[in-house]
Amino acid sequence: MPLSPQAHKAIESVQTIVYVPQNTLDVDVTPGNPGSTGLLGALIVQAIDESRRASAQKAQITIVEAVNDFDFRTRMANQLSAEFGRVQSVRLRTPVQLETVDSESQRRIAFDRSQASAVLFSRVSYKFLESKIVVTATNLMYPKAGALMALRAKPNDGNPLDDGNVIYRRTFTFTKHAVTRDNVRESLGEGLSNVAWQLAADLNHMGSGTTASLAAPLPHAPVGNAPPPSAASIAAAQQLVARDNTPVRQNPDGSPVRAKVVTPQQPQPQPQPQPQPQPVAAVAEPAAATGHAAQLDDAQSVPYLTDRGREGYRNWLTRPLPRAFAVSAEGVWSATWTRTPANAAMPTDPAERALLQCNARSRSQCRLYAVDREVVWKD
Repeated sequence: MPLSPQAHKAIESVQTIVYVPQNTLDVDVTPGNPGSTGLLGALIVQAIDESRRASAQKAQITIVEAVNDFDFRTRMANQLSAEFGRVQSVRLRTPVQLETVDSESQRRIAFDRSQASAVLFSRVSYKFLESKIVVTATNLMYPKAGALMALRAKPNDGNPLDDGNVIYRRTFTFTKHAVTRDNVRESLGEGLSNVAWQLAADLNHMGSGTTASLAAPLPHAPVGNAPPPSAASIAAAQQLVARDNTPVRQNPDGSPVRAKVVTPQQPQPQPQPQPQPQPVAAVAEPAAATGHAAQLDDAQSVPYLTDRGREGYRNWLTRPLPRAFAVSAEGVWSATWTRTPANAAMPTDPAERALLQCNARSRSQCRLYAVDREVVWKD
């Protein structure tokens, strides 16, 4: 259930409350199908599923332990706040409110206390399902302002959180295959980043007042979940990936190249080829001006990396262009290449993608270290 153009125009502000009840990675199995065996068959299948689940939890204990200190809750709230801060078509209050207990009474208290014209409840879950990481965000928006109350499908004044009062309902899912102990942290970071991005993109697109047919489900999206944002919303949200004050790439002279902001309802003009200026020796800055004179192939010069990170950097050097490598002061890093990401919802620009994936897993701000064949890092 998308947000209608009428509701979008009437919203003055939205308060978001994100619920993440779990604090550890759940291990699950695909439920068996009892078919038409009746109640007895269903009970037998349920018992078998419980046994399979217990075995899976025991077998995947090393994967669970690898993310014990990941702090999914805080990272999810921070990522939503970051994405919402770049939405221009509707005022989404930031930072979002993080809660760990999700109950009808808790939601009612939060709703009654809110001074916004609408309240968005987002419940996020994450699990390891048979070699896959699955992150799901279920989102419901309820109105508080008079103009929005008139847009309820089946008004129930006695219970403001009744299903008939919902004005926006969306479920977004991210699935990452072939997850192991070595990449589970990265996979969780990609998942929370992706579902936050999908929600922000969907809400931002509604500002155009247009409706569009939904695109095909994203790669690996489980059948039966609500489809992701439309192709138009994905195109519009590409402009939200780079923070306004964060360069996504750097020119050879060290100056930032920033993404242009184009309103969703206007087609983005295609760039026209421009003659490239020739370097002038008299005004060229010396190499020392970059503040980091390391050679591209010198993995030991990359700051903050562990030995494993340096091995990842060396592997990145073998990858085709275009490519980008980002790193944070915590040692978190991301290596990307080509303009065809495995997940079609991610930015096609490797530099944008590297920053997005790195920031999703790091508490400190990530920066680009190298782009294509050039070190762009500044000390």
